[in-house]
Amino acid sequence: MKSSQDLKHDHITIRRIKDVALTCSKKLNKAKYVPIEDIEIISVVIEEYVDHFHHGKEETAFFPETKVNSEFSEEIRKFLIEHEFGRRIAIML
Repeated sequence: MKSSQDLKHDHITIRRIKDVALTCSKKLNKAKYVPIEDIEIISVVIEEYVDHFHHGKEETAFFPETKVNSEFSEEIRKFLIEHEFGRRIAIML
């Protein structure tokens, strides 16, 4: 259960990262100044934390455990699709 809680806390952090990135994006769209260093930091956090650390935890710890539990197969399938979508977005960023 601790692993699931850790992943839930990761998702809270990821939402915060999304909010910061969205704020920067809105400022850039309004031709407002955003330091390039801030954009670089956001990029590194997304790549290192979201893609490597968080997705790595899901792929090595969480997903193998869910494969044996067919009771939640539809929810797990949806989660796997969402995971892959998130991973592709992180790589694109």
